[in-house]
Amino acid sequence: MQRRINPHDLDNEALAFKPVLGSMLARIYHYPQNKDENQSRLQKILQFWASKEVYDQDTIYKLEGEMVSGPPVNSFPGPPKELSTGSTDSVPAAGSSFHPLAIHAEHFKPIVLL
Repeated sequence: MQRRINPHDLDNEALAFKPVLGSMLARIYHYPQNKDENQSRLQKILQFWASKEVYDQDTIYKLEGEMVSGPPVNSFPGPPKELSTGSTDSVPAAGSSFHPLAIHAEHFKPIVLL
């Protein structure tokens, strides 16, 4: 991570994630499994971003507020609307060990280069 000359200029990654980051953080923050552990980690991530000036302090406060206030309505029950009419192969079954911070290799298909 490189420091920006002007802290108000966001890099491409920070700009790309900024519109959706609050709702993403809220969804993980309020996810029922490992809730305490997730909340502690997410608070530390926001503190780290603030210390490294990834986002300005006002944005950090807004992200934290959105995260703590909760995920959007109907955020957890069932698959997202865009998946509800399609295949459910990648949607975890009820009671499965899905964790929003874990990477599941079975969800990724290898790329074959010729």
